[in-house]
Amino acid sequence: MLTLTKLVNHNDDFLPPLNSGQVHAFSATTHEPLVNIVAVLQQQASVIYLCAAEVSERERLFAPSEPVAQAEVKLRKRFNSADFYSGLDALTAGHKVVVMHLSTEPSTLNDFLLNGAQLVTLEEWAASEAKIICLCFSGDLTSTSLEQQLTQLESRFQSFSSFSLAPNGFWLEVNYWFHRGKVRQDKFRIVAGSEHEWTLDSTNPMDEDHAKLRLEQAPIFYLSSAVTGQEIAPVEWQQLRSEQAVSTALERNSDDAILLSYYRGQDIVTLMKTIFQLRSYFGRYLRIYVRELDQSIRHTDEQLLLQAGATLILPINLRFSQVVSLIESSVGWRFSRSLPHSFAALQEQFVPKVLQGYTPLSSFVQHVRRLARLASEQNIDYSLVLGKPARGLKVVDVVQRFHHRRGGDLISSGERLVPIFLFGCRAQDVTHTLEFLFGAPLANVFVNDQRIHTLQSLESKLDDLEASHNNLDLTDALVQAEHTEERADEDLYRRVFPRGFSPLHKVTPPSESES
Repeated sequence: MLTLTKLVNHNDDFLPPLNSGQVHAFSATTHEPLVNIVAVLQQQASVIYLCAAEVSERERLFAPSEPVAQAEVKLRKRFNSADFYSGLDALTAGHKVVVMHLSTEPSTLNDFLLNGAQLVTLEEWAASEAKIICLCFSGDLTSTSLEQQLTQLESRFQSFSSFSLAPNGFWLEVNYWFHRGKVRQDKFRIVAGSEHEWTLDSTNPMDEDHAKLRLEQAPIFYLSSAVTGQEIAPVEWQQLRSEQAVSTALERNSDDAILLSYYRGQDIVTLMKTIFQLRSYFGRYLRIYVRELDQSIRHTDEQLLLQAGATLILPINLRFSQVVSLIESSVGWRFSRSLPHSFAALQEQFVPKVLQGYTPLSSFVQHVRRLARLASEQNIDYSLVLGKPARGLKVVDVVQRFHHRRGGDLISSGERLVPIFLFGCRAQDVTHTLEFLFGAPLANVFVNDQRIHTLQSLESKLDDLEASHNNLDLTDALVQAEHTEERADEDLYRRVFPRGFSPLHKVTPPSESES
């Protein structure tokens, strides 16, 4: 049995022990936490560091000259299970702990190891050889396919924990740790000392008894990107040049105010994570404003920003004088919501980015059920549209013209039927949204359509779609359309679409009849 008590404060209750036959997973945005974990384990047992060949030398935890046993897992087009474990036997002989540093990018080694069946085999091998396995991932996994994969697999590990940067240290989120018949989930803030000594921060920023309220005298900070060149901020406001400067300027448990920005092309998930970390660390009375600059935040994302800890989302059409008035009149504001215990818990409410665009009918039905239930839980509107292509158009023509813009915009195909799901779209906005996504009047796309906006009616219609077997898989045809484009006859084209409407890609799949 090995422990991580020496990682911080020699705290015996910090984390459960690591035992033979267990597979643990750790991710960190920087090397330091992973290096420290290896160092603590190396004080108690022999450790070997196995690094995937895909991990560059700059990203590796240890240089070749450092005093830790090291080996590299060579590139393979495909890993054979028998050969892999035979090689593992030879490499790890004489070592109690096996640290595997895997790439954050897709790789054949990740494909081989990171699945339920193989993790069971790895655990069985560790038990038979009396080894402890630690899988390590370094880098920011936010919104990556690997993060989703690890979240789905977390119950297959003995534990899955992640480190992320915090002011003067790190956040440690224990996403899953199975110990003594129970699942443990925890969140710690670690303060990194001047000599890399770690201590647990025992203060609670949500403890209102220690709040330092300055009311009208509370300082107001703003990112330089939140105020345009034509605007002049009040002289008493303090400008910050970067997000890194925010954590240094603010005071914990105070009612300081900070104005952040949202602009076209910005990653909304990164903004949510910034807000969540600020709220978690600085407490309930910090006022966090997000100003829309050149693009509005979609309603669903706005709700998630508020759940993450934002005070107010300032709409794009507000004059700067109104922005100033709203911030200065919010004295005494307090975050009264319940903050999720971790950012991972908040992420479970996101609409996955992969759920957009075309998908065959069988998977479309599954995805729509999931999204509709998610929307209902968050009291968010949605719309299911079942359209019949207009005269002269085939289903593939309509699907090819659909330009999805965000997660939750899904389209599928059936015989003479085009199902579309729009997450976060109100009933009164459906026509405008579809005309925007198709780039044409809706009457030129569908001869008629049926619209559904309630969960009960949606579930019933999805059951009908499943039972009808009305499936027309256009996956291959749409891939072909990326390489083959046939220009439609000019006269026929003018009868179907208005002047100025760009040509459609014409691809006729074998299974679809002429209209």
